[in-house]
Amino acid sequence: MDIWFPGQKVRDLYCCRASLDRAFGAELARLICCRLSVLAAAPSLSDVPTSPPIELAASRKAGTFSVALGAENRLQFRATIPKMARADDLSSVTEIQVTGLISVPTARGE
Repeated sequence: MDIWFPGQKVRDLYCCRASLDRAFGAELARLICCRLSVLAAAPSLSDVPTSPPIELAASRKAGTFSVALGAENRLQFRATIPKMARADDLSSVTEIQVTGLISVPTARGE
């Protein structure tokens, strides 16, 4: 999939391991890099595992998903759905925009 970011500052943060280490610590930075690699390697959102440790999940807000970053955090992103595709057809999602990290209690309560 293609991965986009909402702006240059966010892109610079997520595309540089040293920046991630400074912002989130080494362990969380490693998990973020792993999840971004899985998302980038998947041909579409339907190819992203829904079981742990990746654990793709839909959020309550339509078109928003997240993947697990350990037990306490999730990487949230918005799916770009082509105009002619059904909203529930994950195989049509080939682009996402990362919106940031959220805590698990926030993810469950959305």
